[in-house]
Amino acid sequence: MYFADSYCAWQKGTNENSNGLLREFYLKQMDLSLANEKEVQDVLQLLNNRPRMY
Repeated sequence: MYFADSYCAWQKGTNENSNGLLREFYLKQMDLSLANEKEVQDVLQLLNNRPRMY
């Protein structure tokens, strides 16, 4: 999870979007301690390399 800093409202949109993308891979009921390092690295690779709008 990501949290916005106090008095930094401009961070909230990015955080909410990132949390939504992570929820596609890890549901709320999932125990994150069961995720192995390789799986987490693969998810991070997918999220970091997805196409972005300019």
